[in-house]
Order: sequence, then C-alpha cells, then structure tokens
Amino acid sequence: MNEGPRLLNPIGILGGMGPEATVSLMQRVLDATLAEDDADHIPLHVNLNPGVPSRIRHLIDRNGVDPGPVIAQMAIGLEKAGAKALAMPCNTAHHYAHWISQSVEIPLLDMPRLTCARLAALVAPGSGIGILASPATNRIGLFRSYLEEVGLSAIFPEDENQVLASI
Repeated sequence: MNEGPRLLNPIGILGGMGPEATVSLMQRVLDATLAEDDADHIPLHVNLNPGVPSRIRHLIDRNGVDPGPVIAQMAIGLEKAGAKALAMPCNTAHHYAHWISQSVEIPLLDMPRLTCARLAALVAPGSGIGILASPATNRIGLFRSYLEEVGLSAIFPEDENQVLASI
C-alpha cells in the first residue's frame, strides 16, 4: 500500500551541451529509478541551454567566450529552483566546474571524476582506459589527470576528428 509520495531531493541538470546528452541523462535517471508511480520519480530541474558558449572555441581555438559565467548562472538558477545537487552531462564542461563550486552551495556530481573512480574499482591497477571524448577534453587532460589519480592511464584515438564527428 502506497502511503503517499516519497519526498526526494531534486537534482538540477546543467544541460544543452549537447541537448541529446541532456535528454539521455534524464532518461537514464528515469530508467534507474525504482518507481511504482509517477510520484516516486526523482524530481529533475533541467536547464537545457544550447546557448552556452562553445567549450571547443574557448579551449582549443582560444578565441571563444569563456562559458564559465554562463554555466555558473545556470547553476545558481537551479539551486534557487530547489535542486540539492547538480549534474552536467558534458565532459568538456567539467573544466569549468570551479565556476559552479564558487557560485553555489550545492554539490556538482563530477561525472568524469566519478567515472574514473568507478573504473579503478573494475580494472587492474595500471590499466589503460580508452577515452572517446572531444579533442578539447583530451587536450586539457581532464580524464588523464583523473585516471592518474586512481592509478590508471588514458589512451586516446589517433583520429580525433572522427571522434568529434561521432559525438
């Protein structure tokens, strides 16, 4: 017998980088939730903002607008909307996580760091891990540094253009 809806903490999603990744994360949260009724689902506050300045232009071309302030404003809005934690389904955007941590009191679930920690629990120490991410993510060493922290190494494809096209 259902005694009423569970009171779950809302999660804020910093989205739009790309929009498909945002929708995919939302679907994964829904699929992973053991819900008997609509009211059993985790509340999601989503800011799907495809207008965030290009991480690629800022990090690689070095002529783009810094997306950090826009991402920080998105985080502030999600916190004000009641989110108790934040998720961001864009690996490259995690380079700007310091903007978020300086702007809000709620935690950002650091997707690349959490992924690397999970990998360390699944594979032998010293293993190489294949990284399929944007050239910007590879050039800033995002996964490389997190993997090294847990005793693993990053392996990158030779043709980054094909990877970027598939993303």
